[in-house]
Amino acid sequence: MSEETGRYDAHKKPPSFIKDVYKRYQKLSTNELDQDPKILEFSRNADPQDHAMVAVHKIPQATITSACHQLLSFDNSEQSEFAQEVQVYEAKHLPGQSESDAAILQ
Repeated sequence: MSEETGRYDAHKKPPSFIKDVYKRYQKLSTNELDQDPKILEFSRNADPQDHAMVAVHKIPQATITSACHQLLSFDNSEQSEFAQEVQVYEAKHLPGQSESDAAILQ
């Protein structure tokens, strides 16, 4: 993260532990990925708190539907529903989060 701007440095190399995790998961088969308990998968009724995740905000259904209509060039008069309200999570222990980033999310 750049100290001057308070933002992340997109060109900085990731720490070795991130590289190691990437290599590990890159080599796993689809079945192994599906069974990995370290992967937060909501369809398996996983608890985000078990994965050090924090709920930061919700995206209203109307926002999601509007974005889908615009993206897919649908007629807004059509009553398609794409998703219900969605909870957004953030990793508590992700290195590099600045205090200013945390304040923005509150």
